[in-house]
Amino acid sequence: MRRWFGPKIIGVGIGPRSWEGWLATLVFAGGGVVLARWLHPLLPKTPVWAFELPWLALFLLVVALTYGRDADD
Repeated sequence: MRRWFGPKIIGVGIGPRSWEGWLATLVFAGGGVVLARWLHPLLPKTPVWAFELPWLALFLLVVALTYGRDADD
């Protein structure tokens, strides 16, 4: 099974390793913008981080569940 995220080849950290990883990254980045831009004005007394923190936690969960080295590495 090809993993969506894995260690970077150059530098420190992790990054997308497949098209699914890139798609997940784009969806979560776009969703964060949507939450901040359109949902926050509906609830103006709620701080932006209250929307973004659970969204970021969900993304990190997806990364953790799909992280690893490929079988052919």
